[in-house]
Amino acid sequence: MAQTTIAYLEQRYTVLENEIADALRDGPTDDWSIADLKFRKRIIANEILHYRRAWSSASASALLTNVKDVRFFVKGAQRSEPAHQIATVV
Repeated sequence: MAQTTIAYLEQRYTVLENEIADALRDGPTDDWSIADLKFRKRIIANEILHYRRAWSSASASALLTNVKDVRFFVKGAQRSEPAHQIATVV
């Protein structure tokens, strides 16, 4: 679902970039309307970053739900090593 949301936001971002380019190319345009388009583009960029961070952290936490199991997949990991050291190796 997060990937779908990110894809949708990226499409909206591209549309706004095109609208800004068209407004600048077509000649005299109200500065406020261009500023509004740029502001909306920045909001969408922030939403994309938010969803990417949330999705990547959710993916990472899903992979490391049971750190005790992770240590056996790390080459050379010792059973006495603390779990946080082993998780950083993965």
